[in-house]
Amino acid sequence: MEVAWALPQGYRPSEGLSADSMKEIAPIWAPYDVWHQVWHDNVVSNDYNVVRNLLAHGFEKQCNLWTNDDFYVKLDRPDTVNTYTWSVSVEIERKEELLALQLASTRYDIILCVGWDLHSTQGYEAGTIEKHLRQNYLNYLTAIVKQSETQIVFIDPEGEDQHPGLDEQDNFSVDTLENTLELLKTL
Repeated sequence: MEVAWALPQGYRPSEGLSADSMKEIAPIWAPYDVWHQVWHDNVVSNDYNVVRNLLAHGFEKQCNLWTNDDFYVKLDRPDTVNTYTWSVSVEIERKEELLALQLASTRYDIILCVGWDLHSTQGYEAGTIEKHLRQNYLNYLTAIVKQSETQIVFIDPEGEDQHPGLDEQDNFSVDTLENTLELLKTL
């Protein structure tokens, strides 16, 4: 079974799960902003200026750099960059973590998601932009899980009131870090 980690924007390793211990188990997919904490294998950036700057400094030699296919020509068609054509609405926060999860979900049997916030929109005031953005985020996340044949395991997620659309998916599960690490030993 092929396994990978998917980390959210702003992720910080913990004592119980260091970046090195994650890398010993499986490759890591995450947004660029996590790079300085984790030094992960697959870096996703949906920001043209960030990618242009990274390429100018040879960053793509340290990892697999992924960016939007719309930038490819503007970046002078670098052969060291991977591209995706999946687009995300402009009215959504934390796009790159969703892109990293979606890209990983097409390549592995199991995706281990640690540090993710799965809370629903229950605590938001009706009609607010915050509720709208949260609902968009949850809808995209649910669509990724629903369209994937990969088992997606969220480890100790934040938010006790998980989005109901996620719970309905057969390939969605929630587990503890301790239990997940034990189960990985059997693979």
